[in-house]
Amino acid sequence: MDGKLDQVQEAILRVATYPRRDWDLAVARVNPARHGAVRHSLLRPPAGPAATLGRLDIFPAEVLNEICLHLDIASLFYFRHVNKRASQVVHGLPSYQFLVDHAFDAWCVVLRTGIAPYFPLPHLTAALHTENCRLCGSFGGYVFVPALIRCCQTCMTSSPKLRVVTEASLKNYFPNKPLSQVARRVPMLKSLSPKYAGHLEAQKRATYVLSEQQVLRECQPRGPYHSRMVHEEAPLAREMATTGMVFVDKASGRVEDGVSCSGCHVGYEAALERADHEQVRKHMRVLGKVYSQRGFLDHFKACPKAQELWESSQGGTRPVKLPMYVLLTEKTMMRYDLL
Repeated sequence: MDGKLDQVQEAILRVATYPRRDWDLAVARVNPARHGAVRHSLLRPPAGPAATLGRLDIFPAEVLNEICLHLDIASLFYFRHVNKRASQVVHGLPSYQFLVDHAFDAWCVVLRTGIAPYFPLPHLTAALHTENCRLCGSFGGYVFVPALIRCCQTCMTSSPKLRVVTEASLKNYFPNKPLSQVARRVPMLKSLSPKYAGHLEAQKRATYVLSEQQVLRECQPRGPYHSRMVHEEAPLAREMATTGMVFVDKASGRVEDGVSCSGCHVGYEAALERADHEQVRKHMRVLGKVYSQRGFLDHFKACPKAQELWESSQGGTRPVKLPMYVLLTEKTMMRYDLL
């Protein structure tokens, strides 16, 4: 499908949607202001004469590229720091440049949480080019870091397949097994201790978490604690194990981070004012749902309130009255971008 939108479609998106990125503040992330210089240095090829790679210099560039793509992300990162020549080789990988350019947050989160030794570069690249949630098929604006798979906000917060357990609780499930054995088989993620949504305090201490699904599949815990494992989950553990990531269409280069329907919020607030509980419940089911641009245009055809916004804008030429929540969300994300 052609990734380009026509002028009317672009105007509809501008009038009737808003960027639902407030959950970006809740999941694992890096400070864009502090890491701007790092991103610039990662994208800039090293200048000046370079040392050799020793015995690796016998290989042509194509073979070196293939070797790099088979390295895990941590090894690739360390190889880049061997010398200028190694840095030039890594910088020459199109997928590396693409990731740092479009998914710098995810790149940093993968390295800083300790997940990097478990995955090669193509695994992260595949996530960048995946549009929809692996579990439900909705637009996926996030990546579940222990498995590097796409997920949506709903599945991230509620799907049993994305349950997370902490290292502390793991000791109860494996009382007779060294945790180092578990860590060798299951990716263990170190939290970055951000301030999470709805909580005023930052996590004071780093927490180590693992995917419950991976633990159950790889380690097969047994005994009296096994039945408890599927019920207990540390607060905020899922947020610690998730990060935001834009979607990049591989064919067209189109970049999307998802949009939500302003019309649904208009309908929800109107139903609240009328005390129309049936309509409130109806709008609650889709309130805040995140769509791709094409996905929203399909939703727009069946959303009367979004259509009313479009009509009141007179083809996108006049401002429309938006719900306060939408306006506050847009302002919050503008402040976030400037942090």
